[in-house]
Amino acid sequence: MRASLVIAVLGLFLACPDVSACDTDSDCGVGGVCIKREKRASGVCYKDKGKRQQLMEFMGDPEQLIKEQLPGRKIRGNCAVTTDCPTGYDCVHAYFEGRCVEF
Repeated sequence: MRASLVIAVLGLFLACPDVSACDTDSDCGVGGVCIKREKRASGVCYKDKGKRQQLMEFMGDPEQLIKEQLPGRKIRGNCAVTTDCPTGYDCVHAYFEGRCVEF
């Protein structure tokens, strides 16, 4: 538990998000990218398009973790909370992103 908290905090420091919310990459200015947890929500602007990849290299791939820990479960889309998922799916947070997982 303590290690997970440390990794999460480090991930937030590495991400260095801009304070602005966004809907598309163009909202983030030159060289920025809009990263969302799910399509209907606002995202967060990141200055460097490689930040998500850097987070995955540092922390791990969210989908891979879910596949390892919940083998055989279907994964369907990104989410922030379970209500973002279709019926029969729950939002599971792995590393820095949430995914809809069938239960």
